[in-house]
Amino acid sequence: MTSSLCNFSPEHIEYLNAPESSKEGILTNFGLKNFVFLSIIKDKFLLGILGCRYLNNNTCELYAVPDIVNSKKFNKTFHKSTLAIIKKLMDKSSFTRFQFLVDVEFNEGQRWAKALGFEYEGTLKKYDDKGKDQFMYVRFK
Repeated sequence: MTSSLCNFSPEHIEYLNAPESSKEGILTNFGLKNFVFLSIIKDKFLLGILGCRYLNNNTCELYAVPDIVNSKKFNKTFHKSTLAIIKKLMDKSSFTRFQFLVDVEFNEGQRWAKALGFEYEGTLKKYDDKGKDQFMYVRFK
């Protein structure tokens, strides 16, 4: 009953129950110099993929693509694992600003950002690739 983190591998996408656009976004950014991805696994189930994008010396942007089946089944494990990664980044990195984007229509994601300790900062108008607004949530060291 343990959860573990492992380096993301493109093969993990095959096991991820998530929207195709999320999967494509991960694969598009995988291997780019300013992106790092990790996978959260529990009892051989992929719970989700977490990403961190370096923006500048002060700021990184965090991504979470949960598996819509397994992350709900192991909700507490996914949340605790994500929170542990964020805390480790805050302790070990030079970043002082951590940001997290959530679609304005994704209420569950907004609640989760707050549960992870992020605060609403503002709305980015027509920000995503489909022209939808995004809420910016931030957390400081």
